[in-house]
Amino acid sequence: MNATRMLARVAARNAAPARRPFSVLENLAAPVSNMPNTIAEKRKVFMLTPELVGADNPTYLKGGEAMTCVYIASFLMTIGGAQILRGLWNMSHGVGKNDE
Repeated sequence: MNATRMLARVAARNAAPARRPFSVLENLAAPVSNMPNTIAEKRKVFMLTPELVGADNPTYLKGGEAMTCVYIASFLMTIGGAQILRGLWNMSHGVGKNDE
């Protein structure tokens, strides 16, 4: 009886401890960390013409929907700039106040 108990203790001491998660969020992040790595195939698009990366052919315009995003962003920046200038004009001329 004592021999089996001693053998069980020695086996338990020599066994590798079970890995404990570092945090509660590790279980939530497991599906993302187990996803396949697709960087190599995404990189192929950018490496088709490596000598043309620069001002003539910027990297951010090599995607399929890149120009649409650029047009939308420039439109929103133009509208925002116009609103700022309109506000400055109204403040300098004292118009557009909310007089109640």
